[in-house]
Amino acid sequence: GIVAYLTKPVSSGELLQAVCHALGAAGHIPGSQVITRHSLREASPCWNVLLAEDNPVNRLLAVRLLEKQGHRVTTANNGRDAVRAFRTQPFDLILCDMAIENQNSGLEIIRFARERQPPIAAVLMTGYPDARLSEQAHQSGMTVLFKPVEVGHLLETIDFVLRRSGAK
Repeated sequence: GIVAYLTKPVSSGELLQAVCHALGAAGHIPGSQVITRHSLREASPCWNVLLAEDNPVNRLLAVRLLEKQGHRVTTANNGRDAVRAFRTQPFDLILCDMAIENQNSGLEIIRFARERQPPIAAVLMTGYPDARLSEQAHQSGMTVLFKPVEVGHLLETIDFVLRRSGAK
């Protein structure tokens, strides 16, 4: 009679997803298979993500985390590389450091991306809270996260902005 099992620690997003599947709200057919962390991942959409991060440690951690969730990740080490990436392929999400090299701010990268591919889901990350830049980002429909970002919060935020943007 067990429909699902998840091993701890469980993020709130993962728990919600398992409950929705168990109740049939997310397309799960009760009795078809036991819901696990792995089956949830397989049922989740795979997004094309541009990660614009100039810190190599943060970049590596984010890439591993996103790929573990099943997403395809293209990295940009600086603002120039991020702009170049948008000229060559479409993305569902841009995850961008606010203070990236070779650019005045991550806001510019996202504005450039949205000129070429509107609307694109965008999350800005910063280690230096700046109320003015945060307000500009929010007015432009971007979400701002403050570093260090807790993994569960990052994944839930990504899911939220992708759903809000209507990405397929």
